[in-house]
Amino acid sequence: MWIMLIKTLPTRPTPPKFGIFWSTPWPSKRAVKSQKKMYAQFARGTHTDYRPPGGPYWEDEPDFFWDSHNRKDPNMALARRINYQGQDLRVLPHEFSEQDAETMRLFVYGVEDDEHDTASHVLMSGNISEDILVKGVLDGETRPIYEAALIDGANEAQAMNTALGVDITLPDAHFPPVGWYRPRLPYAEIFCEDWELEPLLGILAETGETI
Repeated sequence: MWIMLIKTLPTRPTPPKFGIFWSTPWPSKRAVKSQKKMYAQFARGTHTDYRPPGGPYWEDEPDFFWDSHNRKDPNMALARRINYQGQDLRVLPHEFSEQDAETMRLFVYGVEDDEHDTASHVLMSGNISEDILVKGVLDGETRPIYEAALIDGANEAQAMNTALGVDITLPDAHFPPVGWYRPRLPYAEIFCEDWELEPLLGILAETGETI
């Protein structure tokens, strides 16, 4: 599923906050086993000196558990995997929000029937194979489809998906797991602290882009 990063990850490399990435499940088996044992014990009441506030037991699948010292413990069973700059990164449940087709359309395509490009995110290639795929669209037989979509008023993401065979007019059209979407700078500046902008500014400096 597509997820948006709502935290700046403590990883190297560091993807930009509010980037949208294709993700797959990536639980830490060892941590899940430990958590399941620990919080199942809490749920059964075997730890008589402690109860999780509000009863967030294992079966409820919250983003966090609370350990015996009342500290937040991220639920590793819900962790996801993204790939950024060729590296697999684990994203914890409190660090992302799931994106459905409706929100993806809003972020990637912008507001419908608006004469301006209101999209808040820009398509980026994620790895070499995706670079080849994108270049195949721009340099291959589907380029006329891409160019025709642009002439009709589509933005780059809409034109690319059209060339990839997606019917972007369908409200529930799925976004192919190709590349990732970086936030545009004006959008990120509204919601990010200066230090949170650094990964995005680094990308813009490398690509020579300004928005």
